[in-house]
Amino acid sequence: MRGVKLLKENNERDRVLSPEEWDKYKFHCLPWYLPIATSAYRTAMRKGEILNLSVSRVDLKEGLLD
Repeated sequence: MRGVKLLKENNERDRVLSPEEWDKYKFHCLPWYLPIATSAYRTAMRKGEILNLSVSRVDLKEGLLD
């Protein structure tokens, strides 16, 4: 594929919440959404990665994501 210019990939995170910001955010989360938000915060998963999780990849008993 000579002569094909690849686009530059923007793969950087904008920022990470401070512990104080996270505490404020958690306080305002709906109960059903808090486990999702907590997983995102602890793993730094992006929205698309979380939305593409399937039930078969989540082990609630062991607290693991595959």
